[in-house]
Amino acid sequence: MKSASRIPINLKYMLPIVLLTIITISLYTLFVRISTENVSKQYLEDEIRLIINDINKTITIHMLKGQGKDFNLYLSSLYNYEIKDIIAIGILSPEGKPLYLYPGTETEAITVPRLESYLNMITVKHKKSIEVFYPINNDKACYRCHGNQRALLGLLYAKVSTSRYQTAFAGLLSNWFTMSVIIGSILIFSIWLITMIVIEKPVEELVNTMQQASEGNLSVRSDFQENDELGFLSEQLNIMLERLAYKEAETRKMTQLQIQQMDKLASLGEISMSLAHEIRNPLAGISGVLQVFRDDFVTDTEKADVFHQIMVQIGKIDKLVSDMLRFAKFPTHDITRFNINDSIKTLRQLLNPQAAANHVGILLPLDVGMPDIMADKDALEQVFINLMLNAIQAMPDGGTLEVSTEFIDKFGDPYMLIKVKDTGKGVPAAVRARIFDPFFTTKGNGTGLGLAISLSVVSGMNGSITFESEEGKGTTFFVRIPYGGTNGNDVKA
Repeated sequence: MKSASRIPINLKYMLPIVLLTIITISLYTLFVRISTENVSKQYLEDEIRLIINDINKTITIHMLKGQGKDFNLYLSSLYNYEIKDIIAIGILSPEGKPLYLYPGTETEAITVPRLESYLNMITVKHKKSIEVFYPINNDKACYRCHGNQRALLGLLYAKVSTSRYQTAFAGLLSNWFTMSVIIGSILIFSIWLITMIVIEKPVEELVNTMQQASEGNLSVRSDFQENDELGFLSEQLNIMLERLAYKEAETRKMTQLQIQQMDKLASLGEISMSLAHEIRNPLAGISGVLQVFRDDFVTDTEKADVFHQIMVQIGKIDKLVSDMLRFAKFPTHDITRFNINDSIKTLRQLLNPQAAANHVGILLPLDVGMPDIMADKDALEQVFINLMLNAIQAMPDGGTLEVSTEFIDKFGDPYMLIKVKDTGKGVPAAVRARIFDPFFTTKGNGTGLGLAISLSVVSGMNGSITFESEEGKGTTFFVRIPYGGTNGNDVKA
């Protein structure tokens, strides 16, 4: 089912890109504004400094010649013609009182900044103007007119407007911001277009393919083919879907085989039960009659041996009948709470003598987190002992029997996995399909009911038994038993 809350990749990633672009443009605009404004003011200040230096030289020339009026006219011409942005220009007393000042409207004292030295020009920057104070020092050439009592004769003063620079700067900033917005918009659109073509469409194709596969359509395949990471992902997705489709087909085939096997077992169970009863009753009578004549054969050694062989064969038939009855209707009603690990440890102690005789070592890597289970303990122990005995007998020249347990809880369907692994000769490929068939055996003295009974028991618990085998390397049986807690609902009798 398609998720209604899924956010498109473009919307998910373009919004941060747009915000980041806007923030970057804003910060860069602020940086450009500050740096450009400082450069503009510095340029204006340098221009004023050059003009002031020229005026200072002119002062010296006019004053030495006693041409004060000519200097006054010079300042007037500067104010009216030479400097377009000048607001006021003139000479102040050391205290800031205007001596010569154009346009002459300011007659009050001008606030003079504290002069650290009489050798430096002082600039005071305002929001819309710059004030310049240049000290006029009392040099030796000035002593004849001003004496030598004061070091500072006055201040050359100029007040210049910065409005023209600010207007030009504002226009430049506006143009730059407009171009930045245009370039940013083109960049955002290009990223969106590339994302949609290169990323969003391929990802959407992969998502749709995976969605259809999750809904059960394992025949769907991704058509995206490019020589990049997404193309590789599409290829791997198709390979995975092919494997899943193959596994599903195999599982379906295996399920059908298991159903057929169960039908076969059910039919054979009914036949076996009827046949076992028909055989057991006459067999009991024969055994009883032979017991009556036992004393007659005791004195004759040859007849005693024959009698003994007859009783042994009757015992084998009785065991076969008992196995048939157990296979036909294995008891699954004695439900108790127990731990599978404890049962397997007990069975190892029971089978240690036979394993030692075959030079077989038994390893038990058991899951310590295995919970208790409510099931038929005797029935499950019979399953485990059948599998362990088969494994020991499959290693006549010695080897290792490993019985492991694991509690698996995935996707809300917990189960217990018991592995019985041997290092024997393995199951021949020709007989692997028949090993769970009743009365089928490769042993000379076997009845062929051990695995059939085990399968019947585990299937009655809604579990399964499967195996993997490789000739010359061994066989591993997998017993899966569903786990439903310890409330008595684990096993269906």
